[in-house]
Amino acid sequence: MKLFGRKRLIALGIVTIVLFGGMVYANLFLEFVKVPTGSMKNNILPGDRLVTNRLLSEIKRGEIVLFKFPITPETRFVSRVIGIPGDSVRIATATKRVLINEQPIDEHRIFVEQQDNEDVTALKMVRDEGGALWPVFYYQTNQGSDDSFVEELGGTYGMSAPFKIPVKGDPIPDEIKSESNLRHVYDANGDGRFDDDQFFLLGDNRDNSLDSRFWGTVPRRLIDGKPIMVYWSVVRDDSGSEAIRWNRLFTKIK
Repeated sequence: MKLFGRKRLIALGIVTIVLFGGMVYANLFLEFVKVPTGSMKNNILPGDRLVTNRLLSEIKRGEIVLFKFPITPETRFVSRVIGIPGDSVRIATATKRVLINEQPIDEHRIFVEQQDNEDVTALKMVRDEGGALWPVFYYQTNQGSDDSFVEELGGTYGMSAPFKIPVKGDPIPDEIKSESNLRHVYDANGDGRFDDDQFFLLGDNRDNSLDSRFWGTVPRRLIDGKPIMVYWSVVRDDSGSEAIRWNRLFTKIK
């Protein structure tokens, strides 16, 4: 009995140490965030709760990251890294294809039914063009029609001229120099050069995403997490009642 009791105490001690270690790791390196918008549909849906790894190393093209919005750093968003420091990025207006260093990225392009900006449900596929990389979603529109989301933003969907993504030490442009809030984010020491390497981010829901096409690049120090998986997900109906999306639980983010 004494031996059995000693083994049980040792096992209990090991379990306690493992649980304590897990709690310490989660507290130090994991963060749990809620997604309120549909800019990353269908890969991430509004109402998803994400487990995010705060232990970052190299940031690679194609990774989904959590970041502080440069214009209002107290706000945080989730988007996909498309361009890395030193890249030249261009978006062809006619084809809606993303080109890096004038080479098209083989994204998995899916065209979907156009959806109201406030709709929290998944996008419905119309046709699948295929592609080897991460899935991205575009509204299926009639030829010659305009995208209302882009019109509301007052911008253009495409980028006719290649945009060179700055690296640390590159001169900052005049539009940043003239805005004190932006100057503080990109050039805190006031030497007229970027303090950090920059990254170009896009939402996967390309026709309903306020991203680097409209407000610019994200400094490396503002990228502070990588989502790992969905640990919980709920959807709210018109009456305000919430329903659990059981099929979303433990979905891996990629």
